[in-house]
Amino acid sequence: AGALGEAVYRNGKGVDFAYITWGTGIGGALVKYVNGKPIVSQLDWDKYLCNWEHACGGKYIEKMYGKPAKLLTESEWETVMAAFQKELLIFINMLHPQRVIFGGGISLNQSARLQQMAKQINDYKITIEISGLGEDTGLFGAFALMR
Repeated sequence: AGALGEAVYRNGKGVDFAYITWGTGIGGALVKYVNGKPIVSQLDWDKYLCNWEHACGGKYIEKMYGKPAKLLTESEWETVMAAFQKELLIFINMLHPQRVIFGGGISLNQSARLQQMAKQINDYKITIEISGLGEDTGLFGAFALMR
């Protein structure tokens, strides 16, 4: 739903992209435009997202550090972001998206870290964005389905 919300109402409009939600867990979808309409396909979690979630998902961050993500120290965030970047690069090398849009609670709360990471992987010539719909991305996706 979040991918469809982005495709219809915001950053992904008219451009193929991968949508990754980073919150309690990590999930995602690919959006391809066919005849001007977005076609959303859920990513195979076991193939593309399982390791990423176990390294960086909110539930696993809390398990690793014994506290919610919002309470991590700067040093702990550096460790999480290094793992996140590693998994993102694996994802990019597997699917070769030209654009990745991130949504979800941790993505929104750590948008500055994601933008900094995006600069570090600039060699991959990939556009990395944060959802412009905030916490309501899924709701906008539901509206798009009703249309």
